[in-house]
Amino acid sequence: MQRLELERVCDQITRSGAQFVDLKIVDLVGRWRHITIPARRLNQRLSETGVAFDGSNFGYAGIAGSDLTMIPDLTTYSEETINERIIGSLICNICLSDGTPYPGDPRQIAARAEAFVSDEGVADAVRLSPEFEFYVFEDATFSCSPCSTESRILPLNHRGEISYYHICPPEDRLFALRNEVCTQLESLGIDVKYHHHEVGPMGQAEIELGFAGLLEMADATVRIKNVIRTAAKNAGLTATFMPKPIPDQAGSGLHVHQFLVQGGGSLFEDHGGLSETALWYVGGILSHGPGLMGLTNPSTNSYRRLVPGYEAPVSFTFGEGNRSAAIRVPMYASAAERRIELRTVDATCNPYVAYAAMVMAGVDGILNKRHATDLGFGPHSCDLFSLPKEQRDKIPSAPADLSHALDALASDHEYLLAGNVFPDGFVEKWIEVKSEEIRRVQRWPHPCEFTMYYDL
Repeated sequence: MQRLELERVCDQITRSGAQFVDLKIVDLVGRWRHITIPARRLNQRLSETGVAFDGSNFGYAGIAGSDLTMIPDLTTYSEETINERIIGSLICNICLSDGTPYPGDPRQIAARAEAFVSDEGVADAVRLSPEFEFYVFEDATFSCSPCSTESRILPLNHRGEISYYHICPPEDRLFALRNEVCTQLESLGIDVKYHHHEVGPMGQAEIELGFAGLLEMADATVRIKNVIRTAAKNAGLTATFMPKPIPDQAGSGLHVHQFLVQGGGSLFEDHGGLSETALWYVGGILSHGPGLMGLTNPSTNSYRRLVPGYEAPVSFTFGEGNRSAAIRVPMYASAAERRIELRTVDATCNPYVAYAAMVMAGVDGILNKRHATDLGFGPHSCDLFSLPKEQRDKIPSAPADLSHALDALASDHEYLLAGNVFPDGFVEKWIEVKSEEIRRVQRWPHPCEFTMYYDL
């Protein structure tokens, strides 16, 4: 099979005339990194032994024992055009120098989580469909120094209080850009469901996908983010997936629709509603919700989005068609795709880690029969933001900041270790890296502080 895949890739390279091939991995926090080789070097030996790199610069290891290798997954081959030159691209697995899998490789964590679902007899497969929300600006400049902390954004739209949700051209100035992005995604074999302008009045967009498996969708997620940022740059614009780039405007999430498949149908379907299995799955996610957010919402900026009033849910509950709940049950879903939508997630996550963690939380709910209703997580059909404070306080809520989420993750992550899906020490390393991000933010003055305190 390996030899046949290599022949297929090499034939494609010959047909396209690609002279270089990118070998890509994600670093610990989820940024894409690459090494580029001349296409002629892609042979049987390289496909088996890979290319060495320094893992300490990617957040995976200390300076000692940091020699790792990236070994290409030949099934992921695609091509892109950069500066009018066709470049091949292969997503890689991270291995130790002797070729054995590196346990902390996020991509292999995702693969193990996907296998765990079937190995435990829970379901045949898991299906995911994320919604990508992002902002596009004409320009964004920012600086951070001991004497200067400032940022400046040039927005795309200036129409005051009108609603930009699903607005048409000419007001929808991102229409052509989204078309170009979706054309590229379709050429990569990524199934686009639709795209539209989002609520944000300064150039917020959304692209929603069809369903795919956990690992396939995690691969697609890193590809999509790169395609969007590159297309924006080529158009003289800039795109960001920051959860809250603009004060007092809608934030950007990464809502993840998900369901389990058995015998070709959704295990979440029961006579037009959610099955008991689905309610166990929901109970698992919401039971582990605070700590889970240390992986699905792992930036300090994540918690500037998770505030009442902007459709970003802060209540750990579920409900049909309820966008104020952490988990919405889409009322329009067909029986074959009966599903839930986890609305708390944002795109600062490492998708391999986040998707694996949310599925592991849901599966833990099934294995331990954590029924969402019995545990008091709903369902709720009302606008939770409009409830009196006394009632809102009775509903479990999201952590107030990244520090609280990491504390919860530290005390609640045993379910991630089941089946050796997450290796020992991974969560501790993650918390260490993310805690340093918190300390960096804490050490620097915030621009808003100057307006409040400079003249005191």
